[in-house]
Amino acid sequence: MLRGLCVVAIAWTLFSCATELTVVGRYSSHLSAADVQQLKLLVRSDRELDHRLTEVDAIAPERVRVKVGGPNRREEGSGYTILVAIKRGGKWMFDPKAAVESEGTVIVH
Repeated sequence: MLRGLCVVAIAWTLFSCATELTVVGRYSSHLSAADVQQLKLLVRSDRELDHRLTEVDAIAPERVRVKVGGPNRREEGSGYTILVAIKRGGKWMFDPKAAVESEGTVIVH
């Protein structure tokens, strides 16, 4: 019984860590909880994007790289999209001048 509880606790811990958003970067201290919430809403508002926001990299006081995606649902591996967002007039938006990057891994047996 105790062993089963330990396995469940470890699995839950690993799963929750894997899906948690991380905020990194030189200017991460410039981001407030409200900024992070706005970035989450920005990602969710785009139908074309995977809505799993995994990382916010603060590359300037009002400029971040957002990484969305994760493990593929239908095949092994993972896929991520990395976009740049900028803050203008107190509101976050995707930078139309910045390139969109893709990153992924494929597991081969």
